[in-house]
Amino acid sequence: MVTMPILKERGHLLVMIGEKRAIIDTGAPISISAEPFDFLGMRHSPPSNVMGATPRSLSDMAGFQIDILIGCDILSPHTVCFRWGDGVMEVGEHIQHSPVVSKMDALMGIPVFPLMIQGLRTKALFDTGAHLSYITPKLVDGLISLGQRHDFHPLAGQFVVPTYRVATALDEITLDIEYGVLSGSLSEMLERTMAMSDSLAVIGTQILDYFDCTISWTQQQISWKRR
Repeated sequence: MVTMPILKERGHLLVMIGEKRAIIDTGAPISISAEPFDFLGMRHSPPSNVMGATPRSLSDMAGFQIDILIGCDILSPHTVCFRWGDGVMEVGEHIQHSPVVSKMDALMGIPVFPLMIQGLRTKALFDTGAHLSYITPKLVDGLISLGQRHDFHPLAGQFVVPTYRVATALDEITLDIEYGVLSGSLSEMLERTMAMSDSLAVIGTQILDYFDCTISWTQQQISWKRR
C-alpha cells in the first residue's frame, strides 16, 4: 500500500507526482497531462488535451496550479482510500473496506453509489474533482436558496449557481449537504449523465469532511467510515 499526502486547494484534492501537482478526479473518465509521468510504479502518457481541457486551462479556471489530472482510467485498477481529515490518500490492492459497504456501479469509470436524499433511496455519482455537490432541481422544490456559489467545469468554464441545503444520508445519520443547481446547457448535460446512471445527484469532496471513503473498481464496492 502507498500512502500519499493530500494537498487541499479550495476543496479540491491534489497529490504530488514528483514536482508536479496532480488533481485526483473520480469524475473524469480520462486523465490529462502535458508530459508522461510515473504513478504507482507505472508510466502513463495520457492526452494533453481532452475536448479543449488542458492542465493550463484547468489551472486558469481553478485559480491554482494543476499539472496533471488523474482520472478513472488510471485510478480504476487500484483500491483507493480517501482520508481527507487525516490529509492522506492510500492506494493498494488489500485496503480494508470501511463499515458502510455498498455495491458500486460505474459510468465510464465514474463511481455511482446508493444513498438517501430527502428520504428517497437513490444514487449519486462521486466526483472528487468537484468541491461542490450538485442535485436535480426537482429535489429542491420549495427550499430556500442559501445564496450563490462560484464554480467551474473543465469544458464550460466558470459559472455561478444557487445552492440549497438538502438532507442526505449514507448511514443511519442524516447530514445537511449543500448542493448547487445548474441551469442551461450544463443542467442538460448533468441531467443526461444522471439519467444514464439512474442517479439524482453528484457528490463532491465536501462529503469527505464527514466520511473516509474507500473505492474498489475491481470489486465493485464503495465504503464509508464516519469520522
